[in-house]
Amino acid sequence: MILPYLLDQAERLGIGIALVVTVLGALYLWQQAVKNVGPNNMLRNFNLRQSQEIGGADYPDGKNDIYSTFEGDVSRNVKPYKINLIYPATERHVLKHTDQSYHMVVETKEAYRMITKAYIESIPADNVEWVYNILDHKSETERIVYEDSHPCTGFVLLPDFKWSDPSKLESLYCLAIVRDRSLRSLRDLSGSNLKLLRNIRNAGLEVLREKFGVNPSSIRMYLHYQPTYYHLHVHFSHVKMTQGTLVGKAVLLEDVIYNLSVNSDHYKNATLSFVIGELQHKQLFELYREKHII
Repeated sequence: MILPYLLDQAERLGIGIALVVTVLGALYLWQQAVKNVGPNNMLRNFNLRQSQEIGGADYPDGKNDIYSTFEGDVSRNVKPYKINLIYPATERHVLKHTDQSYHMVVETKEAYRMITKAYIESIPADNVEWVYNILDHKSETERIVYEDSHPCTGFVLLPDFKWSDPSKLESLYCLAIVRDRSLRSLRDLSGSNLKLLRNIRNAGLEVLREKFGVNPSSIRMYLHYQPTYYHLHVHFSHVKMTQGTLVGKAVLLEDVIYNLSVNSDHYKNATLSFVIGELQHKQLFELYREKHII
């Protein structure tokens, strides 16, 4: 089944999801559109090989838990494209990439405590097993471009799979994943985490400048609320990238640092507004609708 999920900037920058297909319990995500090649032609010559290079780093096995990455081609005249494979794909994975309606939620601290926090705590730990694999050096170790091992202020920095063509710096996309497993979302942050956040900002920008030659002023740093997965991480993307940066989703790291420096408990008490999808965030959406918040 082909799921329509075409992003207009995928072909321009070689990022994002250009085509999503489900086959026998597996979810295939084409990481870039192929110019002048429609979905049917992309599928007709479905040749895959395990990806050996992602984000400019050797990646010998191309697999982490249920996630794998491949290179594919449709002809000798077309540059190979990246494909992410999720197998076995759960309903959650499929719904994320399905066309759906979205809603704004205004979340008070009471709504967070009664609804969102309870929802987060109900999520099985194995949903972030792939994150723990990275932190524990069980997978993707060769992709890590920077690592700080301190249990409270440390993190790992590595390219995100959205950065499908490392030769295009304007599509740069990296993730900083914190080591502190008690931090699951923006709401868990307080003034005591300022050293961690400043470390992520300062070290992350310096590494991207040294390794990829990207000026710090060309990098946008932000967190998502609600995030795709509930283990705190910070996004580093080129300022020309707009995917995942919309109001109601992205919260700039600099703003988080400032807010916590003024009020240590800002995110524990603030009313936060965000967008949720009826399918992508199905359980959370239904909980808010039940309480007449949506």
